[in-house]
Amino acid sequence: MRQLKFIIILLLLLMVTTPALAQQTASTSGQGTGSPVALPELLQRANEAYAAGDDKQAIIDYSLFILLNPTFSQAYYNRALSYEATGDLNQAIQDLGRALNYNVPSPEYAASILLVRAQMYLNQNNLQAALTDLNASIDADPQAIDSISLRAQLLSFLERYPAALSDYDRLIELEPDEPVHYVDRGFTHAQLGNVDDALGDYSRAIDLDPDDARPYVSRAIFYSSLEAFNEALTDINNAIEINPDIGEFYLLRGSIKTSVDQPAEAADDYFHWLTLNRTQEFQAQTTLTDNQIFTVEMGPGWIYNIPFNASEGQTVSIAARAASEQTPVDPLLVILGVNGSPVIADDDSGGNLAAFIRDYTIPEDGEYTIVVGHAAGGAPQGNIDVRVDLGLAALATED
Repeated sequence: MRQLKFIIILLLLLMVTTPALAQQTASTSGQGTGSPVALPELLQRANEAYAAGDDKQAIIDYSLFILLNPTFSQAYYNRALSYEATGDLNQAIQDLGRALNYNVPSPEYAASILLVRAQMYLNQNNLQAALTDLNASIDADPQAIDSISLRAQLLSFLERYPAALSDYDRLIELEPDEPVHYVDRGFTHAQLGNVDDALGDYSRAIDLDPDDARPYVSRAIFYSSLEAFNEALTDINNAIEINPDIGEFYLLRGSIKTSVDQPAEAADDYFHWLTLNRTQEFQAQTTLTDNQIFTVEMGPGWIYNIPFNASEGQTVSIAARAASEQTPVDPLLVILGVNGSPVIADDDSGGNLAAFIRDYTIPEDGEYTIVVGHAAGGAPQGNIDVRVDLGLAALATED
């Protein structure tokens, strides 16, 4: 599960409630200076259209207003937000540049423009431009928490961990009771190999908000990296108790339970992950009675159910791997027993994201089901080659 850490951390970031940006609509007095503007009702109409989600009309009205008031900074700012809502990031970025050129009323206002533009650059994957704007935003307002937080995350993504750590220290200085800052700093300490500092930050986050799953799952990931699997299992259990609807938590717990030699329990977690994230399910029309090699198309949340008959004592092996290196899909295999409950599963033991259930001994006669799904790593879509060995040659030899 090579990308599990990234997926979980991404999930945690998505769970964070981002503070509202300074995306206020423009006032009708010129940039807070009290100077009159031409046709303020046109600006008001543009603001109302923007608030109502009518971005095309808002752009028209802001543009008319700008023709009459070409140095009114906030009109460019708000038009940029409307362009962003329509998907025209290039035009939005140009307008934010214009907003910075005219009558900026305060350093905080300039910082908010630079933050918004940095986010747009990130959406375009222009990381250096985003970092430049975040630096300028923080220079304009050294207490711009949103800008410091985003820069810390970007620096961490760029693996510039000492610089990210400095930003997280600053965030904690500004907001010492905000748990997420300790979670993020704990991750940064972990990447730097500062074990005690990382554990201390995760524990502090839990102390500040024991009902938040994020620090538990972050500490579970870190404990797993240290091969402290029992501690990791305790933390992921707590995270699931707090938030039982996050499928990735079960994926992580399945990996941990595999490490502590709990195959049936791991299989149950892996199968739960598949069912929570199911988007399409396919049922094979025939039951396997001999060894097979076949290919299935895989996408996010897709599940294939393939039944096979087996006898007690029969040894079964199943392998699944991406059919092409260009689309390295990460398969997940589960076997369901005769009662429909998971009995064994595997994610990556075949190497290079391949799943491999090796020499599983059938406990009783009956119909079993091979479940092939996506383990969330690798490419989101592609073909998977599945090889099923029902151990029939060995049975024939015994006979």
